[in-house]
Amino acid sequence: MGITIHWYGEVNDRDTTLNVINYATLFAKALKWEYQLYTMKGDAKIEEMILNVEGKTESFSLLIFDRNEHGKNVRWGIVINAPEPIDIESIDISFFEYNNKFIMQNFCKTQAFNDEEIYNLIAHQIIISMLQTIKNTWMPDLKITDEADFDKTYNFNVLIENHAFLSSMIAHIGEMLSGSKNIKKFDGGR
Repeated sequence: MGITIHWYGEVNDRDTTLNVINYATLFAKALKWEYQLYTMKGDAKIEEMILNVEGKTESFSLLIFDRNEHGKNVRWGIVINAPEPIDIESIDISFFEYNNKFIMQNFCKTQAFNDEEIYNLIAHQIIISMLQTIKNTWMPDLKITDEADFDKTYNFNVLIENHAFLSSMIAHIGEMLSGSKNIKKFDGGR
């Protein structure tokens, strides 16, 4: 639960995938963020699902990836981890082949839950910039979904407000479930 950046794109050739992964590697090296290149063997299957909650319908894809060493599919890419004090999920820029296309699909949660996690918002901006560069350079059809809407405005105050709003909602749910009124919230230093 929390602000997340999602991305999905397809390309037709393996060279493009390698260019994207090489760029992501340079990106991690330049920022001095930890990274690991990897290859996994197995089968990939995409299931399209519909989620309906209180009259709002949302479609999403679920990737099922079997890590069976004898499978016929391979996933290759890079996992990037931001250093402290940033506390976000790993950034996985990777591809797998499906129906004669090379698919990149993943997400990264950047939610700041309290004021000590303000650095997550800087990481959020950096990830959007990296994905936008990938889109503009190699994958023009890359779909980037930024739940904080930073990619639409590039306004830091909007990023703070959206993180603060969701942090408040998550804290409220936590208070309701635990009965505690002392859960820390992110308010962007306001």
